Amino acid sequence: MGPVILDMFLRPDPLSNTKLLPSLRHLRLDYFALQNNDDWRPLIAYLTHQTSGGQLMSLRLCRKRPPIPPEVAREMEGLVDKFIIG
Repeated sequence: MGPVILDMFLRPDPLSNTKLLPSLRHLRLDYFALQNNDDWRPLIAYLTHQTSGGQLMSLRLCRKRPPIPPEVAREMEGLVDKFIIG
């Protein structure tokens, strides 16, 4: 089992504007689990925070489970410069 995407995913303090990895440009998640099977909000919140200020970032999700709902995929696609599934 890989990382579990929780509410605090890669965020030292969700109320803070600081970025844990300010120079992160590529995020690849191979084997991961969601805290709740269909709760993508922690990852969306992280991407929103990380790309704030115009920072470009690519996201690659290498696991097809849990399935990504189309509306979630569109939201992630709108946040990152490059979005790859598979």
